[in-house]
Amino acid sequence: MPTPIANHCHSEHTSVTPSKARNLPPSQSVRGLGGCSFPLRGNDGSFRLRRAMHRYVAFLRGMNLGRRRIKNDELCAAFEGMGFENVSAFLASGNVVFDAEDGNQDNVADAVETGLKDALGYDVPTFLRTADEVIAIAKYSPFGGFAGDGVGKVQVAMLGQPIDQETAQAVLGFASDDDLLEPAGKELHWLPSNGISGSELDLNAVERLVGPMTIRTKRTVERLAKRFLVNDA
Repeated sequence: MPTPIANHCHSEHTSVTPSKARNLPPSQSVRGLGGCSFPLRGNDGSFRLRRAMHRYVAFLRGMNLGRRRIKNDELCAAFEGMGFENVSAFLASGNVVFDAEDGNQDNVADAVETGLKDALGYDVPTFLRTADEVIAIAKYSPFGGFAGDGVGKVQVAMLGQPIDQETAQAVLGFASDDDLLEPAGKELHWLPSNGISGSELDLNAVERLVGPMTIRTKRTVERLAKRFLVNDA
C-alpha cells in the first residue's frame, strides 16, 4: 500500500526521487486542493505524485421508477467504471457519493450523465453537489426552523442552476399556507403540510420556471451527510 507523505501541488502524475521528495513543502490539507498532488511512497521505495481527490454527491433523477430498476451495487459499479473512486450509494432513490480528480463540477456532472447513458441505455439527469454544499444543505433551517405541524416533511428540490431573484419571486407566487416555499441558491425548499400526495402545488409549473429538478426529503440529505460527509466538514 503506498504511504502518503508531505503534499505538493502539481498538475500531472509525476515520479520523483526520494531526495527530491524530502524537499517538498508540507501541505495544510489534501482534500479540497483543486489540481494539487501529494507524493506516495511505492512498495519499491520510489515516490510518485497523485492528484488530490474531490468529494461529490450525485442526486440522480428518476431512478427506480417505473421499469427503470437498478440495484445500488450495480449503480456503484457504473460509477467505478467511469473512473470514480470511493463510491457509495445511499438508499434506492439515486444518491451516489464518490471521489473524482476533476475539481470542475460541470465537467464531472457531464461525465456522470454520459457514463450512465452508456451504462444504462437511457438518460439520467444528474444534479451534482460538492461535499461542502451537501453539508450546508443539511445544516440549513428553511422557514425559520419551522418544520410543520402536519404530516408533511421538508423537501429539498435540487436544481441545475441557482435561482435568480426574478425567478424566485415568480416561484413564491405558487406558495400557500399549505405549501411553503423557500428558494435558496441551487435548492428550492418545500414544506407540503399535507404531504406530497395531498399537496395542491403545481410542480410542473414550478419546474417550468426553475428548470429540471429532483426532490429529496431534507432528512435524507441530513442522513447522507452524517454518514458519508461529516469528516469533510
